[in-house]
Amino acid sequence: MRTSRLLAVGASAVALLLASACGGGGSASVGAQIQATNSLDGGGKLLVAFMPTAAATYVASDIKAVKDTAAEYHYEITVFQNNFDQAQQDQQVQQFLASGQKPAAVIWWPSNVEASVNSVRQLARIAPVIQINQGVSAETEQYVAAYAGANDGLIGTIAGQQALEARKADVAAGRTLHSGNGNLIEFSFPSGYKAAADRHDGFTEATKAAPFDLLRDEPATGTLDAADGFNHASQVLPKFKAQGVDYVYAQNLDMGSGIVEALEQNGYQPGKDVTVVAGNCSGNLGPLQDGKVYSAVVQPPLMEGRLAVRTAVQLLASGKVTDETVTVEPSDTVPELTVGPVPKRAYLPAVPLTKDCLATLKIWGLSGRDLCS
Repeated sequence: MRTSRLLAVGASAVALLLASACGGGGSASVGAQIQATNSLDGGGKLLVAFMPTAAATYVASDIKAVKDTAAEYHYEITVFQNNFDQAQQDQQVQQFLASGQKPAAVIWWPSNVEASVNSVRQLARIAPVIQINQGVSAETEQYVAAYAGANDGLIGTIAGQQALEARKADVAAGRTLHSGNGNLIEFSFPSGYKAAADRHDGFTEATKAAPFDLLRDEPATGTLDAADGFNHASQVLPKFKAQGVDYVYAQNLDMGSGIVEALEQNGYQPGKDVTVVAGNCSGNLGPLQDGKVYSAVVQPPLMEGRLAVRTAVQLLASGKVTDETVTVEPSDTVPELTVGPVPKRAYLPAVPLTKDCLATLKIWGLSGRDLCS
């Protein structure tokens, strides 16, 4: 399998028009067979989505995009939310299956990919499953018709590259680090959350030639927001006051904004004596605009939700999936959706975001601020 970039006409993961496609069409899912409709109009058919709680800023925007896009193509949609709890999500799946409803497709955001195998297997028996946000595991590969969402490894890689750029600038400006390559604390997503491991691995790989001295990898336990970041940072930072903290890697900007507040309360000056880099931009953009966060990574929830539903819509229209892995082109406007096969994996564009490009960046009609909302 190789990775391609979609051209402007095919920037949507659901408009696969690559001349160099490396796979033929195939069955959409294990168990569920699709009768292609050859129409993008859902005619009132049901989509069902299983997602985390809208109490998390990113998820709220994702759910909004899912609902809006379903309505755009005349599909009804039901969204089940869980508190980042796989057991709760599994129970919701069982209750839905017991209802006897037959959705046209399932939008699936697992809370714990490795622990979700049984649920996704059962869902795949009744409808094609489009996985979103969390990468597909080897155990669930055969049950997921297509993936449409974030490339967490790439987000971690970009964050790592930005951290290296920041360190180079810090040293050039005369900052003295507390260790050879700088002491770093990582604030990651919850343990067992696949995106956490992917983002950590991407960051580590990007910085392996001159790795930071990792003091601690602190996993979140709440909704990955500013309060979660603040609470964990407030507990962790005092433990390393004597050693000194030079860099912080927050796996999203929402947690990062809370971490900035905790740093200030512990006597640090973010952007001056400690540098914060973040994963996907979300939530409060103030620390990024003020230079207290060096950079974040664009991973638009409004685009992800839209991409997932468009993937489902086109899959139902064509009934086919190719073996392609594609990365959506960050075009200014939303590409037209056409009837055609969908790629097995479609990743959102991931580009670094700093205060300097926040006002000028535009992808799929979304401004820099909207891309992070």
